Amino acid sequence: MQASLAAARVKWEAIRRSTERSDRPRTEQGIHEAYAAAGLAPPRQIVWCLGPVDLVHRRREARFATEAGASVKALVVDAVIRSVGRAVELSTSRTFRSRLWSEARLSLPSPLSRAVLEAVNTATRNGDRHAASIWRRNLMHWFRRQPPPRRELPFEEATFSSHDGPPLAIYQSLNETCGLASETAPVVGLLKVAESTGWIAPYEAICWVSERPEVLKVDEQGRLHSGDGPALRFADGWTYHSWKGVRIPGWMVDDKDLITVGLVNRERDPVLRRCMIDIMTPQRYIAASDAVCISRDDTGSLWVKTWQHWDSWAAVEVVNGSPEPDGSYRHYVLQVPPTMRTAREAVAWTYGLTDQEYTRLRLRT
Repeated sequence: MQASLAAARVKWEAIRRSTERSDRPRTEQGIHEAYAAAGLAPPRQIVWCLGPVDLVHRRREARFATEAGASVKALVVDAVIRSVGRAVELSTSRTFRSRLWSEARLSLPSPLSRAVLEAVNTATRNGDRHAASIWRRNLMHWFRRQPPPRRELPFEEATFSSHDGPPLAIYQSLNETCGLASETAPVVGLLKVAESTGWIAPYEAICWVSERPEVLKVDEQGRLHSGDGPALRFADGWTYHSWKGVRIPGWMVDDKDLITVGLVNRERDPVLRRCMIDIMTPQRYIAASDAVCISRDDTGSLWVKTWQHWDSWAAVEVVNGSPEPDGSYRHYVLQVPPTMRTAREAVAWTYGLTDQEYTRLRLRT
């Protein structure tokens, strides 16, 4: 079981990072199987969209034309996953289930999935904010003595993707290697969908499907990050720029040369300000700004810059212990918390140590 779960972790992490075009035949087969598992007839139409924002626009057009019926996500996704969970619970021991969930580490979305969902949900939520248009449509229905259209579900409540379903990896493992194929059979259609495409929005008559992103870039820690363009981009034209997990305006990485010391110092958002310094590099910022060296010892130099409202920034400058081929020594500047008071304390923090622990370590070595 351990080997199977380890393989599932690797496989589903790759699925969530995939930027390949959807496998449309497999996706549509999975949609039909998922509807059947929920006891529903297949949708009359499957509409392919270029991205989540495109899906929102197409869904809105069809919903006001009353072509799609009601959302069946609660039946096709939520109820099926709950029923499979109950079937697995009845067929296995408590010890087995405890080992399964503790070893799998798949019970919660990964940091990458949370970041992607937050970015996409925010974009689609903004796309759904057409209150004036909805008010006018409802008023027209009132004048015509017709009932207003049903309240539209937000994107995050009406859709499903591989980022939403961590238990799917566990259920796939149970289906394929643990002898629980019959208990997990109802979820096979959803597995095919999650493996093959981006998002689906299942309704009674129409199921909208969004392609995966064309671009999805992350850093070593799995955070959305790109220093040369958007970290997320879909074929519908929607983009999302991110620096180490923080959303930033696109120009900050597309036109890095526009970042100057004056622009950094005028920025009111402290998070964006630190991103700007990181992008222009702390070395350049220290050289061109009025940052002050408040501590210097054998470990390095501690630089601090204080803005209004007691907001401060700090970085420690250290020298590489090994010389370069030309005999010079490379200098590194590392951002540290502004609470640091000495260069030694700042250097120790970069290793995850206290000042005293770092001093003892250096004495031993």
